[in-house]
Amino acid sequence: SLKVSLTMALRIATFLGLLAYAAAECPNACSGHGTCSLHDQCTCCRNWQGNDCSQRTCPFGYAHVDSPKGDLDSSTGTLSGPQYPLIVGSTVYPFGTTEQYPDAMDQEGHFYMECSNKGMCNRDEGTCECFPGYEGSACQRASCPNDCSGHGTCETIKELAEDREDGDLSKGAYAMNGFASDHAGIGDLSGIGDITYELWDKT
Repeated sequence: SLKVSLTMALRIATFLGLLAYAAAECPNACSGHGTCSLHDQCTCCRNWQGNDCSQRTCPFGYAHVDSPKGDLDSSTGTLSGPQYPLIVGSTVYPFGTTEQYPDAMDQEGHFYMECSNKGMCNRDEGTCECFPGYEGSACQRASCPNDCSGHGTCETIKELAEDREDGDLSKGAYAMNGFASDHAGIGDLSGIGDITYELWDKT
């Protein structure tokens, strides 16, 4: 009958509506670290990334060595240059990034990189696992050999320069308690006061 047909049509329409609603869902509900946006894509909160916002972003620092990032868009063609940034607006690169080397001026280098390009990011913890010889929250510092064997202090270039100006420095590592630092000589520091050095953070 007509009444039965209308009831069946209404049930089918309701079912299809619920099915479409169920399909319109972001992966893993964005892991609670983002919002589901257009085309069922997650927009991740700050310091989270991945298609379901489940991966942490690690601290960035000035890269010890710059490197190209490779084929980010899987185009398999020519790598995009500095004038054609990719993935603009992402949580990691809000202003985009390039597949080739960064757009550098003459004598410019050491751009911001995750873990300062001297460590691997632990995406579960959001912490950098630094390569041997580097330390800091973003692997931004070179570490002293054997942590000065417990007989000295590991100092930055700025601290070394200040020690030199105070007449306390004869070698590259600052020795204490009567222990020599013959292995750590860094040569002549004359004129070092003419150069501006930024003190690396201590985290």
